[in-house]
Amino acid sequence: MAALFVLQRHTFMSWGGAPFRSYLAVDVFFLLSGFVIAHAYDSRIQQREISLRSFMLVRLIRLYPMYAFSVLVCAAIFISKAIIGPDASASRSVIAVLASVSSACFAPFYVAGNPYLFPLNHTYWSLLFELLTNFFYAAVRPLWNARALLGAVIVSWIGLALVAASTGNMDVGVVWSFASVLGGAFRATFGIFFGVLLYLKRAQAVSLLRVGGVWLIPMTIVALVLCCPSVGRFDWAVDLSLVSIVIPLSVLAASAISVERGGAMLAALGAASYPMYVLHLPASHAFSKLIHNGDVRYAPFSGIAFAVLMLAYSVFMEREIDVPVRRWLSTRLIRGSRNRAVPGRVPEGIQVMPRAQSRPGASTAVRTSLPGSQTKLLGAAAAGAAACDHDGPQST
Repeated sequence: MAALFVLQRHTFMSWGGAPFRSYLAVDVFFLLSGFVIAHAYDSRIQQREISLRSFMLVRLIRLYPMYAFSVLVCAAIFISKAIIGPDASASRSVIAVLASVSSACFAPFYVAGNPYLFPLNHTYWSLLFELLTNFFYAAVRPLWNARALLGAVIVSWIGLALVAASTGNMDVGVVWSFASVLGGAFRATFGIFFGVLLYLKRAQAVSLLRVGGVWLIPMTIVALVLCCPSVGRFDWAVDLSLVSIVIPLSVLAASAISVERGGAMLAALGAASYPMYVLHLPASHAFSKLIHNGDVRYAPFSGIAFAVLMLAYSVFMEREIDVPVRRWLSTRLIRGSRNRAVPGRVPEGIQVMPRAQSRPGASTAVRTSLPGSQTKLLGAAAAGAAACDHDGPQST
């Protein structure tokens, strides 16, 4: 669902607009990422059963196949514009190639006149901060207890609050500015570490809150959060309140709710989230050309049509390309015990639904066996997938 908000934000002209606070979708993903990573790896990392190198290899295998495909498509578009576009030149062509190589390495690249950290596809910024935070988490977790994790959450929250107050809201992380880059780092650190902490304290929190009901309730709450209108100069405070209280409570509620109906639909949405994130911008470029730049003229029907096509395309790419490639890479690059948590293999405590309903990997809707509870649904998008920009509705 959050991925659809990201898509709508970036293709707002095809919809006639976009929800103001949809840039918080990235914070939903960061929080879910920490929650799911903690479930799959936290005890092993803390007990040094999985090394920092192995953990980062697993994360790269999880993220890189679809990312590499996205970079290839975006590079083809970016380089072709530099070669045959109205402002074509040899120097622009060289810059386009260098920017493409840099993006392939998860490295930002400055291009004059382009404000984004990643000029090929500005949504890549959150993947960079996701990986950096994953590295930091795996490096310090064997040395840190829950109190230290709480300290990291508090420090990153304070930093995020200062940046948000100075910029006006939490829509930071994507462009070349000190506040934006610092804010992006704080967003990722706060979201992922808070997600880990929520997982570790979930039993006490769920018991205290006595949550229950159907999965549609927390999903509706998150949707309403992303649709909240602007309140002017207090937007930064509203953003902080939503990501610190409302969204975390919704995640806890979702983790405590047994799914009896709608599981297949949630699994399909979860399966599509990461491919949709990294591929929707180049796909929207092709779609616009296909309808002869009629995005505005046919809005919102052009947006609805694109979302439906993108969802189907993302599910196909995940099942037929992403999962097989990740399994192939895991088989050849990762050696270890049969219980080792790797992409394409189910970590202990996770029961993946049949292939027609679900998919392996961190960015999926899965049934999890949480200690002391019944089988629960954990709708997760662990790639940290969504992005936020600064230029109005096309940001996120």
